[in-house]
Amino acid sequence: MIPKPLRILFDARMASWGGVGRYTTGLLGGLAEIAEDAGVNISALRMSADTHLFPQTALDRVHWLNCKHGPWTLRGLEEAARAARADVDVFHTPHITLFPPGFSGARVGTLHDVIPLQHPNTISSPHRRVMFRALLHAFVTRADWLLFGSRRAATDAIAAGLSLPHFSIVLNAVDDRFRIQTVEEQHRACRQIGVRPGSIMWVGPFKRHKNLEALIQAYALLPDTLRSEVELVLAGANHNAYGRELSALAAELIGPGQPGQVRFPGYVPDDLLPALLSSAALYVFPSLSEGFGLPALEARSCGAPVATSDTTPVREFLGNNAWYFDPRKPENLAELLGTLLSPSGQLGNRLGARPSFISVVHTWRHTASVTAQCYHRAYWLRRQDNRAFPYHLLPCIEEAVSPSSPSRSATVHSPTAPKIRPDIASR
Repeated sequence: MIPKPLRILFDARMASWGGVGRYTTGLLGGLAEIAEDAGVNISALRMSADTHLFPQTALDRVHWLNCKHGPWTLRGLEEAARAARADVDVFHTPHITLFPPGFSGARVGTLHDVIPLQHPNTISSPHRRVMFRALLHAFVTRADWLLFGSRRAATDAIAAGLSLPHFSIVLNAVDDRFRIQTVEEQHRACRQIGVRPGSIMWVGPFKRHKNLEALIQAYALLPDTLRSEVELVLAGANHNAYGRELSALAAELIGPGQPGQVRFPGYVPDDLLPALLSSAALYVFPSLSEGFGLPALEARSCGAPVATSDTTPVREFLGNNAWYFDPRKPENLAELLGTLLSPSGQLGNRLGARPSFISVVHTWRHTASVTAQCYHRAYWLRRQDNRAFPYHLLPCIEEAVSPSSPSRSATVHSPTAPKIRPDIASR
């Protein structure tokens, strides 16, 4: 007898939360596509104002429950608890939050990173740091299964002293819209944002672990002739103390009358982002720590060459399709930038096109297939009936990765295994 599909309740109330939001909307779209084959039925909580953020596939195939309160509020927790009572087998939250009280099904959570533990100054208030630690502890303790976006994220969590439940590594994906754009689209986006094509570029939230001061210092060390030809663009909402410090640093290192310019164009609308990334001469990702590094993957998907710090997980998914540097040494980054951007540099020879493995491996359908496996494992672990584990429902994931990309495979437990053990299922 074929088991009934698992009933999944996905908390999608974080759809507007930057990188977490992209993960939420992309994964739900992928789950909607593969739900029938993967043996799951998907329901989701959402804020009514976020409806336009979800792909049409998710809007058509997911059963939606509109909410009035966010996941980090008492009333929001009550809304989730009421929804979870309606015959739900698995509850999945895509970020650190409290699981619904009284829920007896399997609890799956995505832990993107532990950066506030590694870099406490990313949370300015000591009180909020204490609250974050308490929330993280409750999240990890109550979860039956955790999902990480990279091996480094899982390693960082263990190094931070967290006692993890069963967990899997499920690499993130990139939206289809992140593709190489036409020259006309690139120039149009640059005009609207107020930057020149062919810039050194970074896009993201202005947070201290992003290490942007090292990028500004490296740019200031470049030869005058090179700086006069290539701008440094730091795009994102920078109306905070860190953003003001970076503006002051740029003005100090590259004063009036000196060649070169550091531009802070502010927030970039999503519809312009692929064209802006395509226009970059080089995308630089200097972070000290990351849970995954989605901006680097998005930039590479748009055809931009990528130089990234070697302290992030980017090597796990870009492999030889990027250049790596020590983020703590601006002089080393300056040397790399000078080499790559010189007339005899390697940019056009090695990294000009979109790597083929991105279209095969880093799709939300693929990520959703591995995530659905974790739902089944978490459910049967919760039931403590491993003999009945429905292996025939696990989607077959083919090895279709280019030789230049790190190997990814879905690790599936053998049906003869006596019990499910903590594992790392990577793609």
